[in-house]
Amino acid sequence: MDLLNRIIKKNESIAYRVIEQEALLVSPADNLIYPLNPVATRIWELIDGKRNINEINSIIIEEFDGGLIEIQNDTMGFVEDLLNKKLVFICNE
Repeated sequence: MDLLNRIIKKNESIAYRVIEQEALLVSPADNLIYPLNPVATRIWELIDGKRNINEINSIIIEEFDGGLIEIQNDTMGFVEDLLNKKLVFICNE
C-alpha cells in the first residue's frame, strides 16, 4: 500500500494536549498515554483528514532540520506506528 499519497485522520476518541511543544495522547481503548516529542507533535497537529503524508513530509522538511530521507523515514515510521496503535486511520477515498 502506498501510504505517501494516502490521507489520514485522527481517531476521534483520542484525547490530547500539547504542553510546551510536546503532546500527550490518551487512548481510552487501551488506557495508555503516548508522549510525543516536538517533531511528532507537529506531525500529529498536521494530521487533519485533508493532507496526505507527502504533504505532511514537505511541511516537516521546511520546519525542522534534518536530511530529506531521514525526515521521510522518520515520518513514515511514526505514521505507521500511529496506524498500528489505531490512533489514526486512513481516510476512505
